[in-house]
Amino acid sequence: MTDNGILYIATGEEFVKEAELSARSVRNVMPHIPIAIATDVETSFDFDHLIELSNPHHGFGDKIANMGRTPFNKTLFLDTDIYVNSDVSELFDLLDEFDLGLAYNNS
Repeated sequence: MTDNGILYIATGEEFVKEAELSARSVRNVMPHIPIAIATDVETSFDFDHLIELSNPHHGFGDKIANMGRTPFNKTLFLDTDIYVNSDVSELFDLLDEFDLGLAYNNS
């Protein structure tokens, strides 16, 4: 299992396309971080890990049900609509002290 990595969970073509755009932004600023996607459709982006979702519900529950399938010891889970414009590798250090870190947005 790789130490640090980024995970997307995306079902349906619309969200996979969004994840591909987000993953490109990650690659631009953190080319050394492996990226995985759990999905039910084909992707044109060269993800480092592809996790096949065979029977998704196409809802928020897919994220919860599949986060544990990460191929990484420390995982930064990103929603598909996140654009990364600077290196955020220090977020992995939080996982040395905490089991889970999150950002809440109620808007």
